[in-house]
Amino acid sequence: MDAIPELDSLIKPMLNGAKVTSCKTKSLIANGENYGSIMLAVDLVLDTKEELHLVAKMCPTSEFIKQMFNIGVTFKKEVVLYKTIVPTLQDFQRRNNCTPFNSYAKCYGSRYSLDPNKTEVDDGCCLILENIKVKGFDIEDRMVGFNLDCSRFLVQDLAKFHAVPVAFKMREPENFKKLIYENIRQPNYTRVSLPEEEATKFVKEVIARAEHIERYRKHLGTIEEMMIGASKQFYEPENDVVEPYASIVHSDYWTNNTMIKKDASGKCIANCFVDFQMLIYANPFSDLMFFLYSSVQLPVLKEHYQEFIDLYYDTFIQVLKDHKVEDLGQFTKELYLKEIDRCMIRLEMYHTLFMLTPIYAKKEKATELSELDMAAINDRSKMDHEKYYARLEFCLDDFVKRGWLKLD
Repeated sequence: MDAIPELDSLIKPMLNGAKVTSCKTKSLIANGENYGSIMLAVDLVLDTKEELHLVAKMCPTSEFIKQMFNIGVTFKKEVVLYKTIVPTLQDFQRRNNCTPFNSYAKCYGSRYSLDPNKTEVDDGCCLILENIKVKGFDIEDRMVGFNLDCSRFLVQDLAKFHAVPVAFKMREPENFKKLIYENIRQPNYTRVSLPEEEATKFVKEVIARAEHIERYRKHLGTIEEMMIGASKQFYEPENDVVEPYASIVHSDYWTNNTMIKKDASGKCIANCFVDFQMLIYANPFSDLMFFLYSSVQLPVLKEHYQEFIDLYYDTFIQVLKDHKVEDLGQFTKELYLKEIDRCMIRLEMYHTLFMLTPIYAKKEKATELSELDMAAINDRSKMDHEKYYARLEFCLDDFVKRGWLKLD
C-alpha cells in the first residue's frame, strides 16, 4: 500500500474489524481527463474474502495545479460534501418522508494530512470513495457529449441536486447556515491562486481563435472586454447570490464530472456526480447553463434548448413541493429566467469559452498532470480543431442571439 500511505488507518472505520490482505493500485484516468488531483483505482481483498473497489483522490504533485486549484480550500470542500452535506441533506429528506437524493459515491474515509493533528491540507491529503465504475457507471466521451435521453436525465438530476438544499434552507434556515453555507461560502479562487494575468491569458487565446470566424473579426474587442470583465467574477462569488434560488453550486459540471449508467438499450438509468472541489454558494443556474453549452451534443442543444430550460424549472419546483416548502410564489419562472440571463452575462459565457480548450484536447496528445502549466492548457496544437470551432461558433452565435453578448 505504498502508493497510499497509511491506507489501513484511513478506511479502518468502514471495515467493521476486517483487515486488508491484498492491495493493488493503478492510475484511474488518462491524461487530460482530470486536472485537479491524482486519481488511483484501489482494489482491496479483506481477510473476510470480501473485495472492495475504491478510488483514492490525492494531492497533485504539480505546484502549478496546487496553486491554481487552491487545494487548501477546495479539497476541504469536497471532503465536507461527503462527510457533512450529503448526510445532512439525506437526513432532512428522510424526516420529511422523501426518498433521499443519492447521486453520489459512497465515502470510505478522508484526511487532510498524514499528521492527525493538522487541520490544514498538505501533500498527505486523501479522499477514499467507492469505485462506481465496477457498478457499470462511466464517463461519456467529452468529444461527443450527451444525447437527448442522457441530457434530459441529467438536467432533472441537476435540478434535484440544487433544489434539495434550497428546500432545507427554506425549512431549516439555521441548520442550513451552520452545516452547509458556512462550509462552502469561501471563494475557490483568489488573486494569488489564479492571478488576473493568468486568467487574461485564457482570454487572449480564445480571442485568437475567434479571429478564425470571419463575421466576428470586427467584434473581437467587444468579446475580449466581456471575457476579461467576467474573469474577475471568479474571485467574487458573493456577487452571484440572489435569494431565494441561491444554492449549492458544483461550479464545474460538465461531461467529465458526472458518471452515468445505461441499460442494455443504451438508455440512461442512473447518474453520479463527481469532483466537488469547486463547491460554492451561488446561482445554481450557472451549473445548468455551463452543462448545456459544454456537454450536450450540438444538434440536441439546438433543437431542445427550451425543453431543457423548462424541464429543469419544473423539476426544481416539484422538489420544493415534495419537501413541503411554503410560499412557492417567490420561486417564479420570471425570476428563474432573469437569473439565467444574469449568470450567463456575469460569468458563464467566459467559463464556457475557456473550457472548450480542455474539452476538445486530443486524448492522445494530453499533457501529463505533473507537467501541466498554463502554456499546456492553452496549447492549440493539441485540440480537435473541427469540433472546437464548431462549438465555439455555435456558442458565440447563440450568446448573441439570446442577448447576452452585445456586439458593437
